[in-house]
Amino acid sequence: MKQLSLFAMEERAAIAEFHGGASRRKSEQIAGFPYTYRGSENYLLELVQSREPLIHLGGENPHICKIRTFSSYEPEICKQRAWIDRGWGIQALSEYKYTRKGTLNTESGRFEIWHFEGPSISE
Repeated sequence: MKQLSLFAMEERAAIAEFHGGASRRKSEQIAGFPYTYRGSENYLLELVQSREPLIHLGGENPHICKIRTFSSYEPEICKQRAWIDRGWGIQALSEYKYTRKGTLNTESGRFEIWHFEGPSISE
């Protein structure tokens, strides 16, 4: 498989974002850009700004929680390192029009399910 040049990846990402209606994060993933982890808080903000439909806050600790999204691509580093202050995470999700829909119990723990209630990115 031929590796794309940086220009070709940028062009592919722009097409996916503009014509396909994908968020910037999703379009970069489609184009083949490697994900750059910039910290847990930034990861959560990237998710909410790209209007990820479902975000999960995991763990039973009242002070810290793990950010997960089972509805789309999630880089391996985020699965391992995306721990944030629970209060800050709930506040950020609420500000971006997410509402808590319930709890998901899995083998890896308990997760609060937050669902995006605002308009879609294409509107």
